[in-house]
Amino acid sequence: MSTEAWKDNGNCKDCRRAKYCRKPCTANKRRMQKILELSMRTAIGKVMIQNGARYAEEARNQLESLRRANNEDASAEAVDAAFERCKVLAAHSKYTVAQIVGGVGGMVRSTGDSTDEVLEKMEAEYKVAAQKGN
Repeated sequence: MSTEAWKDNGNCKDCRRAKYCRKPCTANKRRMQKILELSMRTAIGKVMIQNGARYAEEARNQLESLRRANNEDASAEAVDAAFERCKVLAAHSKYTVAQIVGGVGGMVRSTGDSTDEVLEKMEAEYKVAAQKGN
């Protein structure tokens, strides 16, 4: 390792000036900033993943409640199938899964259609929009 390694990595133990250093050098400040940024990104990423899982579970539960309130099949398989359809719609639109489920709930309440009928309408609407290039 060269005697100027501190310039490369900002690690004070590699620095030839460590014995008489009084304040952090620019390289050390950059190193500490990178370490801080990496730890913050990691922490934020973990929180986003946890929140995403929680919101998805809440959306699934909302869909299950909607199917029960509408006297539809609320078995785990039927709810999972409808939730998967909502996830596909969300993946192909600008909306989140929770927003899609909320929209389905609003349309079910306003039109009186079943969740499956509303999902079919939404899927057909998306296909039309996709064909037009929107």
